[in-house]
Amino acid sequence: MTRSPLTSTTRFLTAAAVALATAGCQSERDPADPPVTFLAAASTITALDEIARKFTAETGIPVQTSYAASSTLATMLHQQVDADLFLSASRDWATSVSEAQPGCRTIDLLGNRLVVVVPSGAAVIPSSLNDLAGPEFNKIAIGDPMAVPAGIYARQALERAGLWESIEPRLVGAIDVRQALTYVEQGAADCGFVYSSDARDNRNVRIAFSLEGHDPIVYPLVVLHGASPQSLRFVEHLQSDRARQVFEKYGFEFLPR
Repeated sequence: MTRSPLTSTTRFLTAAAVALATAGCQSERDPADPPVTFLAAASTITALDEIARKFTAETGIPVQTSYAASSTLATMLHQQVDADLFLSASRDWATSVSEAQPGCRTIDLLGNRLVVVVPSGAAVIPSSLNDLAGPEFNKIAIGDPMAVPAGIYARQALERAGLWESIEPRLVGAIDVRQALTYVEQGAADCGFVYSSDARDNRNVRIAFSLEGHDPIVYPLVVLHGASPQSLRFVEHLQSDRARQVFEKYGFEFLPR
């Protein structure tokens, strides 16, 4: 990428999404037992909810997690929203936060794959990016390709295949990858770019093919400056074999320590 993610336009980011995510991060803390405040990429919601629930059951430490596009969460952190941890679906957004907050620690935690999905009852199944230029695919769901990591990866693949200019007019913008998935599930889009973990075991969509030609998909975990002792315990848990089993169950690649 040649453009800084902080200066890229975010045409598909809505004020409502920012307000919702911000509200989730600004709940009042209990000074006697502060929760771990965790901002995480929308694609991790199912796995992290399960991991956090089990961690709280074992330790009694609550985890307050807010999910949104990595670009939204990074913007919130640049606006001084209080949090302990940030799990980004993009190295660019993780770097933008860690460079702005000296003293952060970054751990490459997860990997993923980008795929094209269609509704489960679709009559035509594309087998390559070239097929998306066909008349059957007039509405293609994508996270904001200038800000949302899944959209950025998809744009990279399309540009390197020489298809971006022909496909761009058909794109239906989403505020994050989960909304792109919802568009395909509900028939509001003929296909969409999502992570394989989003489509895994989803009966409403079908994976058509996996994409290549984009940067490696890595989820860095940023331990923010001033993270609480409770959050450091959660960081250890996120790197444990028990967490790995949950992440892999939901289709993520657990990166070697």
